[in-house]
Amino acid sequence: MIPKTKFLSHPLLLFLFFLIGNSAVSQINLGSIEDFALFTSNGAISNTATSDISGDIGTNLGAISGFSPPTVVNGSFENTNSITAQAVLDLEAIVTQINNTVTTTAHAPVFGSETLTPGIYSQPAAASLLGTLTLDAEGDPNAEFIFKIGGAFSTAAGSTVLLINCASPDNIFWLSGGAISMAASTSISGNLISNPGAVSIGSGGKVDGRMLSTTGAISVYATKTNNGLSGIDSITQPTCSIPTGSFQIRNYDATATYTFAPSVISISDTGLVTVNSNTYTMTSTTIVGGCSSSASTVTVVINPAPTKNYWIGATSSDWNIAANWSCGVPSILNDLINIIPEVTTSYPIIASEPDNSGLVKNLEIKISASLTIINNSLRLTNSLTLDGKIYLKEESQLLQDTGSVFDLASTGSIEINQQGTGNSFRYNYWGSPVNSGGANFIIGDVLRDGTDPNNSIEIDFGPNISYADGTPSLPIKISTRWMYKLEDSGLGYSAWASVGNSEDVKVGQGYSMKGSNTIADEQNYTFVGKPNNGIIELTVGANNDHLAGNPYPSAIDADKFIDDNGLFPGTGSITGTLYFWDHYAGDNHVLAAYPAGYATYSKSGGVPASSIQNDERINTSDYTTKGAPKKYIPVAQGFFVVGDADGGQVQFNNSQRVFVKESSGNSVFMRTNPSESTTTYNSENDLRPKFRIGFDAPKISHRQVLLTLDPNTSDAIDWGYDAEMYEFFDDDMYWVLNDKKYVIQATNEFGFDKEIPIGVRTMDGGLIRIKVDALEHAEDYSTIYIKDRLTGEIHDISNQAFEINLDAGEYHNRFFLVLQPRVLTIEEETLVDEVYITMNNSISELQLKSTVDTDIRNVSLYNNIGQQVKTWNINKTERSISIPLHVASGMYIVIAKTTTGTVNKKIIVTNCCF
Repeated sequence: MIPKTKFLSHPLLLFLFFLIGNSAVSQINLGSIEDFALFTSNGAISNTATSDISGDIGTNLGAISGFSPPTVVNGSFENTNSITAQAVLDLEAIVTQINNTVTTTAHAPVFGSETLTPGIYSQPAAASLLGTLTLDAEGDPNAEFIFKIGGAFSTAAGSTVLLINCASPDNIFWLSGGAISMAASTSISGNLISNPGAVSIGSGGKVDGRMLSTTGAISVYATKTNNGLSGIDSITQPTCSIPTGSFQIRNYDATATYTFAPSVISISDTGLVTVNSNTYTMTSTTIVGGCSSSASTVTVVINPAPTKNYWIGATSSDWNIAANWSCGVPSILNDLINIIPEVTTSYPIIASEPDNSGLVKNLEIKISASLTIINNSLRLTNSLTLDGKIYLKEESQLLQDTGSVFDLASTGSIEINQQGTGNSFRYNYWGSPVNSGGANFIIGDVLRDGTDPNNSIEIDFGPNISYADGTPSLPIKISTRWMYKLEDSGLGYSAWASVGNSEDVKVGQGYSMKGSNTIADEQNYTFVGKPNNGIIELTVGANNDHLAGNPYPSAIDADKFIDDNGLFPGTGSITGTLYFWDHYAGDNHVLAAYPAGYATYSKSGGVPASSIQNDERINTSDYTTKGAPKKYIPVAQGFFVVGDADGGQVQFNNSQRVFVKESSGNSVFMRTNPSESTTTYNSENDLRPKFRIGFDAPKISHRQVLLTLDPNTSDAIDWGYDAEMYEFFDDDMYWVLNDKKYVIQATNEFGFDKEIPIGVRTMDGGLIRIKVDALEHAEDYSTIYIKDRLTGEIHDISNQAFEINLDAGEYHNRFFLVLQPRVLTIEEETLVDEVYITMNNSISELQLKSTVDTDIRNVSLYNNIGQQVKTWNINKTERSISIPLHVASGMYIVIAKTTTGTVNKKIIVTNCCF
């Protein structure tokens, strides 16, 4: 029940009413009875058939029955509670007030077929209503009609009380000293009070007012009641997902006036009010008896929407089941603070894909609480407070959007795994996805033995060179002798600084570390600490080297990282190329014997590492590098950046973070595992033609150079696409750009006459070999040649290596890569849609032949990038047409429009021969 307060409208009328000496007593005060349509202090309340009750129903002693649907009750049920106890007192007070009034008119036992004006009418015995009784308030909305009946009161079927001239049901009182029984189809107004006795109404009856009893049952039968007040029903409070509330106006009358303080959002034509959270006072003014009166106020409280969504684990540990949260599965679409408290039920798990990942705007994990993610991801868009644990199992990753913050006061940590080489003689270069002291981390504080990924333990660090070379142990052993960083230096090998397991390393920096004393190919490590987040910067001087490392507990987009550090004015700091150390073989600590080198990545793609070769073999089909780095840099991967001409700040930021697994093939951690070494280079969604050219010679294991065709590049040096060599061997091969050595080159155009210079160096001379390692998305260029400008010979290297013995020296203008478009075979030179199209290069003519039923009307020539080069209108009906054609060598498309349709044909134009 919602409290209501009745007040008098039109105070000037009220003042005039008393001024002229009206003898009526002060208004009867209904008190809490005002809210009821049916009430008895002692008795049952029942309904038969379908009724429509507007107002509360209550008894202080008795049962309430029969009001289930389809009966409509616009009000509440009150039974033997504090509300009904108060109503008993207020009903007794009403009876006392009425009994204390002074009779103004003695009336006959039968009412009806008459018009009465305001007054107090008495009948000492039983009374009845027959026919139509008209009550005329004479324009006073506060006028009262009191009927004091000494015995029972009854109505005949179809009896009616008609109100005119501002008469109001609230101000009409029928007080009976016995039972009140109303026959079928009675339509009566006022407060019907039996003291004592039952109150009943027959089928089809209507009461504009209230049926009340001090002692007696109340029964209705297919009855409509209306207590006259505009109340509030069906309050809907704001929810976790809907921030507004609503309430329904009871007894809504479209002709009435409703005002709200404060104002509401909207009110519908059915009386449904939509509001924000607040306390509202609704005032309604209705038309009663032809006058605007009966103003009433109602107060309703709309609570604020919930601001917190708690994990409750009601049905399972599945993060993505709504019933496990107090406000449903967390979302990035609302401002709820999603909280994982310490609970007795299971803690949430984001299960392995293809199940849904975790998406959340704000997350708070309390002390002793945890979240486990299995081979999946959690993405946060706003804030993370971590006093408990986040376990990132298998290839799980944690992402935070740009602008998302990590609460630095958090006392908890994440645990995330990465696998490094299991060989104690071989390096990995690492970064740390967590920190142990704000802007720094100490390797010994954040890195743990993850042999059992579910129970990581402290690593046994030791200073000796061979500390980790012994038999396997638990915990694993790591030699701190091989733990170094290279921070912003151009001094080369001498600039490496030992950090061991106890020195500070800046977040975003990388470090070197050799493997452990495990016998497995790989060792699982667990990083434990506070997750790194937001903008992280390092300084690199002009032409200096800096060993960096992916600082986040997620992969990062290498292309975005490159762009953020040089694409726009003022952001340039690096050369636009990333270098990855790949120590892929060797079982000793002698630097000169390391089979290792630098894999390279630019926006053109990646190439695997090369290393010096210490024997005369050039058959290196078994070389076991990890392969080419891909677009996405995995968790904890270290890599080198080189300062550009003036250096600057190297920036990591959240926009670079992505969820990409290493198992996808698009993210490669440089560690030794021959079972994973790969010659598959294609990256997801990269459809640019790529040409991977391999080189073998006595003093190099294997060199691969990459040529990528990209419309965003040119034949000149393109920042971020063309990659200089980081390390150059006695025997080597490279692209020549501006007299510099490049391992990756990009260009935006190609054709039959395109020649790309290849540099070759051989320290002592000997046999070299050049061959296609792989072609990607280059179906039209399946034949690739090396042109030897000295001899004039052309060598097809698509399937067989070009071999030549060279004297010692460097060769920059002798060997060229020729991109040969695929020429149609004889079998393909067939009739196409009844038109033959051929290119006779010997006489530079385009020749077309058609069948008897086909005439050629127009011929157009397009180059390989879709630009129209020439067009000819044909006004002849000859079957054979020859068109002189003098254009640059290359691939073209001929489009012939005929009387039967359009024919397309690819041709090759050659103006010279090699």
